[in-house]
Amino acid sequence: ETGSRIYVDGVLDEAWADGLREVCGALDRELPPEERPEILWRWLRRLQEVPGLKVDGRSYYGCFRVDTKGSAEVEAVLLKVIGAELPEQVDWAMNLGKYDFYPRASGKGNAVAYLQQRYGLAPEECVALFDDDNDLPMAMRCEGGQLLPGLTSKSVARAAMEHPEWKVAARAGQGVFAIKE
Repeated sequence: ETGSRIYVDGVLDEAWADGLREVCGALDRELPPEERPEILWRWLRRLQEVPGLKVDGRSYYGCFRVDTKGSAEVEAVLLKVIGAELPEQVDWAMNLGKYDFYPRASGKGNAVAYLQQRYGLAPEECVALFDDDNDLPMAMRCEGGQLLPGLTSKSVARAAMEHPEWKVAARAGQGVFAIKE
C-alpha cells in the first residue's frame, strides 16, 4: 500500500500508523471509503466526480488508486484537478500506469527511512529491488545497491540512465528470467 502500512512480526506498527492517522484514519479500520471522514478519503470522493476516471478504494486502508483507462482527455482533466486541488497532506505516484494517492508522510521512501531509523540501518546497508515510478523514492534511500528486473516506464528508464551505478537486468522485462538474474 505505497508504504502506508508497516507490519513487524505480523503486527501493525502503531508508531508508523499514528503518523498517518490524521490523513487516512486507522490503517486497520473496516469502513467503506465513502464513509471515511479523513482528508485522503474526501480527496477520493472529489476524484470520483471526474468523468471517465475509475477510482478504486476497495480493500485499501492508507491509499487509493485511480485509472484513466488510457484516455488522454481523462488524464488531462485529472492532472488539472491535481494541480489545482491536491490537498497538501496527500501525495501521489504512478504505479503500473495508474495513479496512487496516499498520505504525504507515507510513501515508500518515507517508509524505508522509518525502517532504517527503527532498525539502526545506514542507507549504505540497504538494497532496493524495484521497477516502477512509485519505487524511486525508496531506491534513492537505499545506497547499498539498486536492482531493476525491468523498466516499466519512461521515467524509470530515464532514472536508470541517470544512475549508471544501478543494476538493470540484462533480461529486463522478461519476468522471472530477469528476477533470477
